[in-house]
Amino acid sequence: MNATRVGKWIFIATMVIASLSFLISWNSDGAGPSQGTPAFVHSPDPEHFPVTLTAWLAGDRIQANEPFWIEYELHNGSSLAARDTQLEPLTNSAWTITEWQEREGNAWTPRGNSFVPRVTLVPGEVRRFRAQAVITGSEAAQTLQTAYSHTWSGTEQERLHNVVVLGPIRVESWTSSFAAALQALITTLMLPMLLSGLAWFLPYAEAKSRAAKAEAEARAAEQNAQASQTWNLLLPYSLEIATKYYMPACSSILAIRREHDRHVATGSYRATFHALLLFMRHMRDCRDQIGGFHFKSRDGEKAARDWWKAINFTLNAEFPLDERDRVLDSVTSTESYSQFVARFQDWKTRDDFAKLETRFNAWCTRTAPVNNIRAFAHYLDLFEMFRAVVQFEVNRPLEYWYRELEVTKEVGDGLVAVKQLNCVEIPDWQGYVDRAGDYLAAIEKEHAARL
Repeated sequence: MNATRVGKWIFIATMVIASLSFLISWNSDGAGPSQGTPAFVHSPDPEHFPVTLTAWLAGDRIQANEPFWIEYELHNGSSLAARDTQLEPLTNSAWTITEWQEREGNAWTPRGNSFVPRVTLVPGEVRRFRAQAVITGSEAAQTLQTAYSHTWSGTEQERLHNVVVLGPIRVESWTSSFAAALQALITTLMLPMLLSGLAWFLPYAEAKSRAAKAEAEARAAEQNAQASQTWNLLLPYSLEIATKYYMPACSSILAIRREHDRHVATGSYRATFHALLLFMRHMRDCRDQIGGFHFKSRDGEKAARDWWKAINFTLNAEFPLDERDRVLDSVTSTESYSQFVARFQDWKTRDDFAKLETRFNAWCTRTAPVNNIRAFAHYLDLFEMFRAVVQFEVNRPLEYWYRELEVTKEVGDGLVAVKQLNCVEIPDWQGYVDRAGDYLAAIEKEHAARL
């Protein structure tokens, strides 16, 4: 039999002993007669019998053949003196009185075992006594009875009797004491036996733990190696497409907002139109050359796709596809404003550019919805929301480079702004807002876990 098997048997034996100790404790209902709930009882019918007796024990268990105290308190609640008020303990074969004491001030004064309290109580007076008794019967539930009587002052013929019963009281015997002692012995032995079992068992458990840990570490190392290899391949690609498509698109959105806010000073929306065309050209190149969004987070890709669909819905509603594509075919992704202005003079492009600019100017100056589409300024926050998501996802892979987490504030501010737009004319508008809320909650939770 090897050490591991011996350790297992010791461990099982220890658990059996512990279970046996628990069962003994359950059946013995405690370790000694000093435990238990104090037993109090008052004499019945205080209205018709105003001289009341209160009797109590320290607990509801006593030890057979060992002395215990019963305390009594007599109280005259009437307006007459109660003469010859006497306690009459009903001793029998089950219990006997060995001593009486009376409470005087803060001390008990012995009265001997032959003394039976017999006093006169003036109205409102309280007297206290106690009797030392011994249970002589067998182990059982006993009841302890005490009778008392008194005579009213001025009515010699009227003597009243009453009885107070304490019980049932549990009487402990040597068998219960033996059970308590056995329980204490087992409890004392249980810890050393448990430690002995653990001394055999822990090396086995530790060996298994080391093997499991080594397996987990090997699996984690393999996964890290695969992730590192994937990351080394994808990070350069991610940075390349971000600098070629995503970041220029974000810069165009900033220019759209800036130039739109400046149109009052310039008196023209042409610079805003130029920024919008560059944004649309970047997004078309992104679609045609890489097929869409490629971020580190799939949730980020879904969020960016949602807001691009919302923006694209308004663009499709305002610009016919053939007119828009003819203009975008002419515009380069790096076209300067001066090159753009020259398009309006070139006979090859001027008609297409002028027609599309006219549509854009009408959209910007609109005072009421046309085909449910409101003025261009109303949708600027959609562009800002899209930019916030894309910019966050572009910078997210570079957190280790910057040694800080990418802030989520712009995403949160953008979500607050678009919630106020209530663009019900855009299909699945509420779905866009709800999913953006889930996306923001997820990235904030991820950041909180890493802080």
